[in-house]
Amino acid sequence: MRIANAGGHIYNAPVIAFDSSAAEIRACKGNVDRRLVHDRVVRICPDANGGGTVTIKLTTIFSFGRPAQYMSTEASDPVVATLDRGTYTPAMNDLPVGSDDAAFSAIERLFVMINGPTGSRNPQRQGLNSA
Repeated sequence: MRIANAGGHIYNAPVIAFDSSAAEIRACKGNVDRRLVHDRVVRICPDANGGGTVTIKLTTIFSFGRPAQYMSTEASDPVVATLDRGTYTPAMNDLPVGSDDAAFSAIERLFVMINGPTGSRNPQRQGLNSA
């Protein structure tokens, strides 16, 4: 989303649930209903008693030779969206972007791997072959 009265900067504001009440999506201890919330939601506690929090599963990546945690909730490419368990958002291709890796840019360099660990139950799986 673009904040018009804050310098026009672009921020990531992923949709984690749509057209559902707080009671329907409440899963403060986990066991979320995958039909109602984003695939990366681990826990969701939408009411004030739970602090109004969402826990989202992160992916371990490497950036500039160092491990990092990455939150991927949407992608403008259908293959990447599928691999990242994200929402396919083709309209993101229409966003104005800054320079690669620059502050407030809507893009980040990510590289898709072809081969890597496979297996549907392997938490370390990655790459196109794992799909």
